[in-house]
Formats: sequence, C-alpha cells, structure tokens
Amino acid sequence: MAKTEPISGGNRDQGDRSGSKSDMANPKPNLVRFFGFLAAIGVLASAGYSAQFDLLTFVKVMGFAVIVGAAAALTAGVLGFVFGLPSTILPGREAGAPDGPRYLPNNSLEQISDWITKIIVGIGLVQIGRVSGALASLARRLRPGFAEANADQGALEAAGTFSIALVIYAGLAGFLAAFLWARLSLPGQFRLADVVDELDKRRLNQEEHDAWALTIVERALSPDLGGSPPTPEEIKEAIRQASAPVLVQIFNRARASRRENEAAGNREAVARIVPIFKALIAHDRAARFHRNHAQLAYALKASSDVPPHEEIIAELTKAISVRGHWRKAGFILYELNRALSRIEADPSFKRGEKSPEAVRNEIVADLQVARSSQGLRRSISSNETIRRWLQLNQVDLA
Repeated sequence: MAKTEPISGGNRDQGDRSGSKSDMANPKPNLVRFFGFLAAIGVLASAGYSAQFDLLTFVKVMGFAVIVGAAAALTAGVLGFVFGLPSTILPGREAGAPDGPRYLPNNSLEQISDWITKIIVGIGLVQIGRVSGALASLARRLRPGFAEANADQGALEAAGTFSIALVIYAGLAGFLAAFLWARLSLPGQFRLADVVDELDKRRLNQEEHDAWALTIVERALSPDLGGSPPTPEEIKEAIRQASAPVLVQIFNRARASRRENEAAGNREAVARIVPIFKALIAHDRAARFHRNHAQLAYALKASSDVPPHEEIIAELTKAISVRGHWRKAGFILYELNRALSRIEADPSFKRGEKSPEAVRNEIVADLQVARSSQGLRRSISSNETIRRWLQLNQVDLA
C-alpha cells in the first residue's frame, strides 16, 4: 500500500534544538556615575575658590583650573591604565581543543605595562625625598594662574596651595578612574571582542559545513549530477556537521525524493535515500525525532522486492516509542504500516494458516489504532493483504 504521511498530528521539526546559554553577567560599580561624582567635586571646589574674584578673574581662574585638572587627570589616568591593564592568559593545547591556528590577542602592550609599572615604582622609591621640592616648584609655576595680577604674597601662597591640591586631587581621581576602568571594564570588553570574533569564525565554518552537507545529500539523491556517489560514511559525517536548519532541509528533501521515486516505482533511487535517513537517526543521539525512523522504514520497504520486514518493524516500533501515545501525537499511519509488515512477515500467513496468537494480537492492536481514523479505515478495507489476513484469522475489527 502507498506510504503517505500521517493525516493527523502536528509536525515535529527536525531542527528543534535547544542550547544552554552562558550567563556572562558580571555586576560592576557604575563607573560613569562614580567618575562624574569625582569630576563634580573638582569643579565645585574650583568654582568655590574662584568665587572670591570678580567676574573676569573668575572666568580666567576657572578656565585655568579646568585645564590644570584635566591635564593632571589625563596624565595620572595614563599611569592608572598602565597599572590596571589586564593580562591575557593564553590557552594551552588541551585534549579536544580545535585544530588549526588561533588568533590570540597581542600581549606586547601588557609586557610594556609591566615594565613601566616596575620602572615607575623603582623611580618613585628612589626619588621619594624630592617629591616635596617638586611640588613646591610646581606650585610656584601654577599660582599666577590662580591669583589676580596684583595679588600680594599671601594670595599667591594661597593660590599655590590650591593649585597643588587641585593637581593632587585631579591626578588621584584620574588615576583611580583609569585604573578601575582598566581593571573592571576592559577585561569584559576584551572577552566580548574575543567572543564576537570566535562566533564570526564559527558562523563562517558552519556555512561551509552546511554547503558541504547539502552537496553530499544532493549527490546521493541525484547521481546524474556527475562524480562518484558519496559513501554512507561520507553522508553520516556531512550530516553530523550540519546545522539544525540544514538538517530540516535534508529531511524534507529526502522525504520528497522518497515519495516521488516510490510513486514511480524506482526502487534503486529509493535505496539511495536509505543511508540519508540512517545518518539522520545516527545524528539524533537523544532520539527526539520519530519521523526519521518512520521514513527509514518506508524507504526500506519501497527499496526492495523482498523488504527486510524485521528491520522495518523495528524502525516503526522505534518511531512509535519516540512519538508517544497516538491519541496525543497522532501519526497513526505508523501502526497501520507496522501491522501490514507483520502480516507480510508472518510465515503462517504465507502458508495460508492462522497466525499465532501473540502475532495475531499485535496485528489486531495496530489495526484497531489505525481504525480510529476514517481515512485509514478505508485503507484497511481496500487493502487486499489485510482483508485476506482478517478473513483467514476470522477477525472482525468492528
């Protein structure tokens, strides 16, 4: 009898996969808000100091304070970045690591960071006694910018003190801001860049695998395309590396080819489809897709004058097991085809004798399930093999 898809039950997509997602969330302090808070304190302190002058001088002093603070913050920020620059740990060659070259981040900047850090610490320890003199000299250079043109000595001293305080505060704030950013945010940016790069490489590799898998399957289904037909191992390897959407395409293409060639009676063409369904089954290690087993059973039956009934029955039994209860899942054509295969495989039926009780009960159970569909009920009554078996075994399904 013709093998068609079940008339009831929903489709089960071949590519229905689920993958775990890594939780990459890593809460960090709100650095932007923290940096803004530090900058606001510096600006308010400078505005408070400049408020003692008239408007013109206020603008001059305030502008000078912003420039000096920004320069100090930027200079110290470079040092903070150097101190906080993360190190890259290069992966080893563990078992199962991917073959071929891997493009790892350039770590020359990290080596320079380590050298500069050691140099700065060494110079700082040696020159620590000269810090006070250097600060006094810096105050003398900066204080004219923080005082009026005709300021007395006391005002100049106050201006020098404020300039040193501003430089120290801005420098520490810039150092801390750059260090925290390099320490907390920069590693995440590096990891994100590595992940994006790796995903791009995998996407390109997967596209190549998918194209190869479709080519292998098309060569198996259409040998007239030229070249030697692929071996079952080549088909299995190609399907193993294919993505979920391509697996759906392969299943649909093989099923359509099976139907077309079965209707045309082209057993040789149907036989070429058998390795494809076997490869799909081998790829489905979790046994989630019952339609692969059913399609393999249909292809096995249509590919030979002497079908391997035991193998067909085993595949249909597996399909029914994966499918679940027929009242919920449908696909009751599986039971009808299994009953027919059991009848054709029964030696007693071939001799014109009644089937053993165990075989009879299995066949009747499958036929009773198939009769729940009005369309399959007509198929049962019109199939000559089933009608002869029912008469021989004196079975009334009604």
